[in-house]
Amino acid sequence: MSDPFGALRDRALKVLGESSGGITAVDAVLHEMQVLHAELEIQQEELRESQRHSAEHAAYYRQLFFDSPLAFVVLTETGEVKETNQRGAWLLGWHQGEASLPFQQFVAAEDLGEWKRLEQRVAERTGSTASELHIRKVGGTRRLCRVTISARQGGGRLLGLEDLTALREAESRQRIASERASQVLRDTSDGVLFVNVAGRLIEEANEATAHLLATTAASLRGRPLVSLFPPALAVRQELLLKKAVLQRPMPLVALTLVAANGTHVETEVALGELVEGPVRLLSLLLRDVSARARLTAEKEELARTMMESQKLEAVGQLAAGVAHDMNNMLTVILSCASEPLPANEAELREALGEVRSAAMRGRELTGRLSALYRRRPLREARFDLVALVDELAGLLRRTLPQSITIEVTLPDAPWWVMGDEGAWHQALLNLAINARDAMPHGGRLRLACLQTASGRELLVSDDGVGMSPEIAARAFEPFFTTKAEGHGTGLGLAHVHAVARAHHVDVRCESKLGEGTRFRFLMPPPPEGVPSPVVNEPAGAVPVKLPRLEGRVLLVDDDALGRKATARLLKRSGAEVVEASSGQEALDVLTRETNFVAMLTDLAMPEMDGETLAARVRDAWPRLPVVVFTGEVRDDRLQRLLGLGVKRVVSKPYTVVELVDALLSAATSTSTTRETLIQTR
Repeated sequence: MSDPFGALRDRALKVLGESSGGITAVDAVLHEMQVLHAELEIQQEELRESQRHSAEHAAYYRQLFFDSPLAFVVLTETGEVKETNQRGAWLLGWHQGEASLPFQQFVAAEDLGEWKRLEQRVAERTGSTASELHIRKVGGTRRLCRVTISARQGGGRLLGLEDLTALREAESRQRIASERASQVLRDTSDGVLFVNVAGRLIEEANEATAHLLATTAASLRGRPLVSLFPPALAVRQELLLKKAVLQRPMPLVALTLVAANGTHVETEVALGELVEGPVRLLSLLLRDVSARARLTAEKEELARTMMESQKLEAVGQLAAGVAHDMNNMLTVILSCASEPLPANEAELREALGEVRSAAMRGRELTGRLSALYRRRPLREARFDLVALVDELAGLLRRTLPQSITIEVTLPDAPWWVMGDEGAWHQALLNLAINARDAMPHGGRLRLACLQTASGRELLVSDDGVGMSPEIAARAFEPFFTTKAEGHGTGLGLAHVHAVARAHHVDVRCESKLGEGTRFRFLMPPPPEGVPSPVVNEPAGAVPVKLPRLEGRVLLVDDDALGRKATARLLKRSGAEVVEASSGQEALDVLTRETNFVAMLTDLAMPEMDGETLAARVRDAWPRLPVVVFTGEVRDDRLQRLLGLGVKRVVSKPYTVVELVDALLSAATSTSTTRETLIQTR
């Protein structure tokens, strides 16, 4: 018992005395007072706790009020602004402590009627009501706000203002962008598809796509994208799309689509990716390139047609030029063959020399033709280029018109070159003939071997009419010529280029109209450790002494005239010749007779050609050397002949020296390399 209650008990006992009844009554009263006191303390503690919670809630709601991103405005009974939070003060431009202003002064003039209706509605019912109003900030700035108004306990109004200006501007921009995009989709001539990445289903298609595929946009929605692909290309195009989607940036892809009418549409597709929440869309911008593909095909067909036309024109031009040159050669041969027998041996030798020269010119012509479409096997040997140029200059001085002056610039020391001396002689002669034709009224032809900073340079130049850049660019083109019909084959400079290319020499053509033309050959360094020069047979000379070839030779040729002429050459060298007009006849001869030192066969024969005959001979008579002669042979066939054991291949037309040399080499050799297999002109 607390002290206050003990003091009350002592005082009560003094007044009432010590009787038991009095003590009992006092204790009862004190006990009741003690209980009431305890209840009072509990109520006081609860009151303090409630006050503490009220203070916390007041602080919390006051913080919400002042720090909220929404604007709050408290109005008095008369509608004046009494209090605002920070957002409200910024929105209105009014701060606490300033003179009170009616809220309607902050409402734009066009929205005053709506504001009055809001006040009327909140006065007629409990709860809140809202509307969108333009709030005019002090200073004139307007903001669109959603205003929520409610009655405030104790009088007045509570306003909540949500600033919608930025939201409406964003919505307006989005709406404009959406309208622009829709307009683009409507007006563009390119097709547009939006495809759900997950299901590969078409979600949207524009009218251009529908027109492209001869259908409607509605019928395309919901269809699998792969249904637009031709069945034969579906898998490949699906893989192409998947690969393209993984790349950044996504590349253009070419897709073939099938229209509703069954036609195939060639398209060029630009890919993009859109994300709409959880949905990923693949955008396809389709451009119809069918017309471009048709145009390309037509251009290619036109180019092929023009090429065929040019080929025919070139063949005609070639035929005219070859006919002109061959007629000149045949004229020499026929005139010599038609003359009465010469009176003496000197005239006979002279006539035979002219026939031989004409034949050699014809062989050079066919050689130039062959060089245009295959690499001509070279008779490589070391020769002196300086001596070759000096010899050619002497020949040109005797043959070119007197109106052309020939200037030669040569070093004192030899210029050793590894290559085919005859090919270089013919190439330089072609340049000299071109220079002569470019100087119809005379001029200067210069031949020079110069040592420059870049190395050895062979120069052939003239001061003739020259060429335009367009003509100079085509100078080495086969069959191209600016000469009159029948005066050129267009093969001269092409042969020059072929010879330079075969020797790995860079040749350059420099020309200007009215200033002449210059050909520069950048020669390789001098060879080291190469064999000594081989002396070639003079082109127009008649052999004084033939090599001897003893033994029996089987000659196989279906051309009777050619066979008789070849047999006569072989007999003059001392050989015994047995003739056969076909491959089968040759096999019959070999079956009956023996002791042949070699077999010489034409490659091109009916029924059984020389290659087949060589294979049969290898199987039945493997020790018999075989030599083949032909007008032309490709590298792949040459390899097959080598595999069949053919020892040599002689090019037609041939001289007796070349033919006998090939037979002697074949009869005495047991193995040959590709370089010694071919006997060239």
